[in-house]
Amino acid sequence: MNPITNFLNNLSIPTVNIVSALIFFVIAAKVTTPTFFDNITILQLFSAAVSLFAFINSSVVTRDVTYMFAKNEIDVGFISTVLLTPLLASPVFLILLLFPNFIKLSILYLIPLFFFQYVTAILIGLNRFAENAISWTTFLSIRWVVSLVAVFLHNVSLFIVIWIVAAVVSSTYSFLVLRRSVPGFSLTFSVKSFKKVVKASLTLYLQNVSDFFSSQGDRLIVMSFLGSYFLAVYQFSALLADVPAMLLRAINDSVLVSSSYFKARGVDELKMSRLTFKIVLVLSVLMTIISLPLARFLVPILFPEYQVGLNAMSILMLSITLSIPFIVMSQFIISFKRDLKPFVFISLTDAILVITTSIFFIPRLGILGGAISQLIVAVVNDSLYLAYSVRVKVFSLGRKEVALLALLPFMFVYELFLTQAYFSVLLGISLLLGLKISRIFERDELDVIGRFIEKIRL
Repeated sequence: MNPITNFLNNLSIPTVNIVSALIFFVIAAKVTTPTFFDNITILQLFSAAVSLFAFINSSVVTRDVTYMFAKNEIDVGFISTVLLTPLLASPVFLILLLFPNFIKLSILYLIPLFFFQYVTAILIGLNRFAENAISWTTFLSIRWVVSLVAVFLHNVSLFIVIWIVAAVVSSTYSFLVLRRSVPGFSLTFSVKSFKKVVKASLTLYLQNVSDFFSSQGDRLIVMSFLGSYFLAVYQFSALLADVPAMLLRAINDSVLVSSSYFKARGVDELKMSRLTFKIVLVLSVLMTIISLPLARFLVPILFPEYQVGLNAMSILMLSITLSIPFIVMSQFIISFKRDLKPFVFISLTDAILVITTSIFFIPRLGILGGAISQLIVAVVNDSLYLAYSVRVKVFSLGRKEVALLALLPFMFVYELFLTQAYFSVLLGISLLLGLKISRIFERDELDVIGRFIEKIRL
């Protein structure tokens, strides 16, 4: 169980997604019509909405399977019950029969996609990150690159059929890997296991529902006050701003699995969380130093029509990327089996803040107001996660952790207002020198990192 190896395997998934989606959208924008694009957007929306029917939370599944794996006590009935759950939810998708034909066809895509997500949760719990990366790379390559055939033919039905093939092929491969990984595997449904995992997932399910709607709040208000043009600019700014965070979020699964595994083996919780927090915070800062100047340089060249959203993108990128260390703390709260009810409170707080601050700022500042709204939400969200992590003894603040936290507001102001690229280079060099001089990592922490690096296997 090597968290660095698992992270690197997991990193390939968002990397392939970003590259293949970029190729797809650049080509599709040149050869297809706005109507075709609208259909793709609708299909993506339905794909995201699958999470609303995930009564069993994937993180809970991964955590519980990892504990079984660490103790060598695999519960076949539990795994089988999780895999059969999409069949229970699939009748809900029949409501799509009321929509146009291409939406009806998407039912055959959403069901295997739902199944694929649960197989993924189980595979990474069994430390099968490499196989999972292969499966997701296959899925994304077919979904974005092969589907260009349908784009050239302007055939929406063929487009969805290709997406169906992607979901079926990848989920089948993952299922076969799972069968080989679990001796004596058989498909049986346990009502007891189902009730247990649904109960454990309830809080995170409510959080996901709240997150889904709150994440769209500022978009709706931009649309209401500013119209569809500024909504498109804001959406583009938000998508571009999320790219560095998308790469860093590959850490989440590795942290969830590794912390669950080593806790089951009796490793000290606070040592794990403090080391991880420092590593992720440094990575987040370095990622911001690299990504923001690059985005400021490329947007005017590649997407000149979206330059109006550059300031909003800068605020969004800083607030999203610098929040990653606190999101990682939430993975420790899950893996260490602390009370998850405050997650719902945090999500509801986010939703209320998104709506109220967006209504206040957007009419006055345009899409920049939407970015400021997201910044306020990020600061409050991060503070709540940090406070709760300390309270339930998932994390503790020492002198060095406080010093790193103090770096974040300085980093935000520096990168936002000193926009020349050489300022970022200067900051990066200063940061690396500061880390070396201050010895932010203890000797035993460096030894742990060194041992994991020596054992890296891809």
